[in-house]
Amino acid sequence: MTTRVYDGFVKVDKVETPGGLREVVVATNSVAFLVYNKDTDELLFATQDRAPMIRPDNPDGTILEVGAGRFDIKIGVRGLVVKELKEELGVTATEDEVQVLNGEIPLALSPGVLTERQYLAYVEVISDRIDPSKRLYGERNEGESIARRFIPVHELAQIPIHDMKTWAPLQWFRARNKAGQP
Repeated sequence: MTTRVYDGFVKVDKVETPGGLREVVVATNSVAFLVYNKDTDELLFATQDRAPMIRPDNPDGTILEVGAGRFDIKIGVRGLVVKELKEELGVTATEDEVQVLNGEIPLALSPGVLTERQYLAYVEVISDRIDPSKRLYGERNEGESIARRFIPVHELAQIPIHDMKTWAPLQWFRARNKAGQP
């Protein structure tokens, strides 16, 4: 038996299991993507404030992360990456340029409590595909204010990473390129 106890951006269900009553956060699946500029040998990241990341040592909750988006519309993985690339980072790409990692299998983010699964992707672009005209990106009506940060591959080892959706594709990139190793 399942009972919905909260219905907002995420939903919370109480689920009867053989092990007892469990609370489950029901969330839309998502995609996270790493962007590499071949011309400059740089990776492109988003910097934005994240309320769950607020702590005494990070009062605004600002973190450096890869671009990401939720499947809140009917669109395929590659289509969502292309849409979010433009919206969040000002990058133009085609679906053919998106490489979905992990054999296109979405990964559970926290299988003990959260239904969300996330696809990881990688996109290589050249400089003329990156819009230089704006300072901030994101959808204002969704509360997004995203600054871009370009990091040379040789500086990756000095960059602190605070979330799994950024750490995982970076590890894939490092293994693939043997680059930016700590």
